Amino acid sequence: MVTTIVPGLTAEHTHEGAILVLRVSSVHREVIDAVVNTVTAELEACHQAGRSILWVVDASENKLTMTPYIRAQILRLASLYPGVKGRTAFVTQSTLVTRLIMGLLRLMPNRNSRQRRIFVDFDTAMVWLEEALPAS
Repeated sequence: MVTTIVPGLTAEHTHEGAILVLRVSSVHREVIDAVVNTVTAELEACHQAGRSILWVVDASENKLTMTPYIRAQILRLASLYPGVKGRTAFVTQSTLVTRLIMGLLRLMPNRNSRQRRIFVDFDTAMVWLEEALPAS
């Protein structure tokens, strides 16, 4: 079930709740703050349950820009709950945003516990996340 968190941000848990799909279509501060709150809650839940985080941030619908505020929030989120392992997929169509995210990925802590990749195709990102699902 897709839930609108705020206009410009939806969230959906797929694969029996194992993968969080965030779709971002705005860079307004209210939207970014809602992303931060959603991701923080998800990280905390994973930490409490002792499970890995699997999520995709899909910003491919619109040509979004990378603002200093977004960069700061991404780096802050990356430092939360360093023991939580998992994968984060970023989906974007913009070459500039892709390059900026790639630069940020190099600066992020938790490189060994959380894998991060950038994709231009949502389905490919989901396949990468599905590879990390626990065996049934």
